[in-house]
Amino acid sequence: CLTGLCVFLIHRFRLKHPGAKEKKHIVRTVAFAAVSVVFLAIGLVLRIQGIDNAGEKAGYFEVAAVTAKQGIPALVHGAEYFYIQLLHKVFFFIGNKFTAGVWLQILLQFGAILILFFSVRYTIGQVAAIVMLGFSMFSPYMIQESLDLSPEMLFLFLWSLVFAFAAAGSKGKLKPMYFLFAGFLV
Repeated sequence: CLTGLCVFLIHRFRLKHPGAKEKKHIVRTVAFAAVSVVFLAIGLVLRIQGIDNAGEKAGYFEVAAVTAKQGIPALVHGAEYFYIQLLHKVFFFIGNKFTAGVWLQILLQFGAILILFFSVRYTIGQVAAIVMLGFSMFSPYMIQESLDLSPEMLFLFLWSLVFAFAAAGSKGKLKPMYFLFAGFLV
């Protein structure tokens, strides 16, 4: 509801002041950057405060932990296997610490959100990008997902890369082969 209200108020303001965009482009760009950085900082603080509530889904910590005689089992889904390999590498270099896996989750989510932020800004505009960033940083669901060990943040990261690739070709001249390749990636 709060996100919808913000979009409505911003839309109303833009309708009443259509010339504000041309007059204060530099001020708007600086304000846009400042709000983005503040949202990211608050989102990071919220995730750090929630590390005590971190959990896991489907026992990924036990599967990826570095032990003397345990290998990583082959899984049906390739991306899930890749996630366990990635988690295993983090545990190999940092140690079998649950918080290392949580920080991997947070980094994957922040990477995905930043890629989505710039892609949405490129395709739709600054207002939509700020709203998406605010929702991603303050949503309790997104905060909890960044603290649970599961491949979902890796999936989000991979999806955001594909979206950025598709968004890069969305403006300008129609390129059928580009969109065919983007369709294969999707």
